[in-house]
Amino acid sequence: MLKLVEAELLNDAELLKLVEVELLNDVELLKLVEVELLNDAELLKLVEVELLKLVEVELLNDVELLKLVEVELLNDAELLKLVEVELLNDVELLKLVEVELLNDVELLKLVEVELLNDVELLKLVEVELLND
Repeated sequence: MLKLVEAELLNDAELLKLVEVELLNDVELLKLVEVELLNDAELLKLVEVELLKLVEVELLNDVELLKLVEVELLNDAELLKLVEVELLNDVELLKLVEVELLNDVELLKLVEVELLNDVELLKLVEVELLND
């Protein structure tokens, strides 16, 4: 059922927008979906690209949601790696996140620690920064 729903969501932009709004307004639902995503690697890979594009603007406009996501990312190495790659491959998204980081000292500190603990990530970000 979940696989059918995921395919439908990704193929129906209007439906995806409706679901996105519902998720952001329903913390319990968001938590359930989050757990499902983290437990289903295939689903996560399919949804990650689409969700990141839609959610990026929402995240930057919603401090509470950003904090929830940031904690989840930092606590989940696999998810962090997937998002990392997406960020580095999406210059516009990277620029939006950069601005948010610079405006959020706490978030910047958390990311700094993560970067310093992940040499590969640090190298990728260094290259990206030098190219920007």
